[in-house]
Amino acid sequence: MAQTRMRRAQVVLPEEEYNLLREYAAENKQSVSLLIRQTVHKFLLADLERRRKEQALARLVAGNTPVQDWPEMEKDLAKMWEEPPGA
Repeated sequence: MAQTRMRRAQVVLPEEEYNLLREYAAENKQSVSLLIRQTVHKFLLADLERRRKEQALARLVAGNTPVQDWPEMEKDLAKMWEEPPGA
């Protein structure tokens, strides 16, 4: 199995936040590093998904979609949903 190349990043947190993070990680039997990586990944994916929705809606509202039967329109909307932002 191929392993993802990792880069080191330093995060400085207030002591109270770090302690909460450490407690949460321990409760979930994870390292603090893994918890931070998962949280960053989840945040980035959520932001990407939000931007895709906004762009698909903007194209729909702008009328950049041809009028057609619903099944075809549904396919087009699904395709717009999957396009990366800025495409």
